[in-house]
Amino acid sequence: MGSGVQKLSDFSISRKIELWKGKLLDISLKNRLVNFREGSLHLKVLHNGAGSLYREVVNEGRRLTFAKGQAVQPRQGTLNSPYSDRETHGKLYKMYLSANESIMEQAVNTLYMSFGMLEYEDKESGSVLRAPLVLVPMSIERRKDFAKSSHPFSVLFLDDDIHTNPALRHKLQSQYDIDIGDEPEDLDEYLQSVREKILPHGWALESEEVYIG
Repeated sequence: MGSGVQKLSDFSISRKIELWKGKLLDISLKNRLVNFREGSLHLKVLHNGAGSLYREVVNEGRRLTFAKGQAVQPRQGTLNSPYSDRETHGKLYKMYLSANESIMEQAVNTLYMSFGMLEYEDKESGSVLRAPLVLVPMSIERRKDFAKSSHPFSVLFLDDDIHTNPALRHKLQSQYDIDIGDEPEDLDEYLQSVREKILPHGWALESEEVYIG
């Protein structure tokens, strides 16, 4: 890991387990982990390739900033979004407040960068749903020293376990007897394995879709 990777020693393990159990048990359509709808605490990330971004975040432990301007070509260490500068700043600010409140009050990290988006059918309702696949724990920092071309926020990979979406995994196991696995070692290989498992159902997997929230 890169030298910038942040440790999770200050986090309560028991609180993390409680949080994951809650998300695992809730497979209702109210849970955005099984029925994703973009909200004010979600930011879509534009990038030059999900695989390379994943390596930059996880393997290199690089701190990432958010560039202003929708038409800017993403550079290494910089993320872009499809929103206006005002909307991007608003989303980041709300994420910053929410993530830090969760840490201060519950000692639990709730901010993740998700890689891959599965479009699948809910067996009970027949609805077509979207759900993120790989969840990478992140921290967010508000910066004083930032370039005018960037927003005053940066994100960094937390040196913690990377998991597949626990609620989605449980839902697919219970409804279709499909196991999408737990801890992906290689993003590209993992997404390909999921693509093969869902092939008989005709579902779609957007491997390049990345969100933070």
